[in-house]
Amino acid sequence: RVDCEIYLRQPSYGITYQMGKVEIERLAADRARQLGDKFRLGEFHEKGEAGLVKSEVEATKWFKLAAAQGHQEAQKKLSN
Repeated sequence: RVDCEIYLRQPSYGITYQMGKVEIERLAADRARQLGDKFRLGEFHEKGEAGLVKSEVEATKWFKLAAAQGHQEAQKKLSN
């Protein structure tokens, strides 16, 4: 129901959100190509790479997902 209200009050919300999502995915993919195996999505958000605004919330989300899969660097980041 909340989604319906947002879309009714701001008709451009959906397309604007989607455009932003696609742009962030493009920036992340570009950076991943540049860094290869050294690319970490959590660090991408933590550092605000490629002009992206720093987001501790997004960074922590990705570190938690990686840590749950046994990624030691992510586990170390979360323990600090």
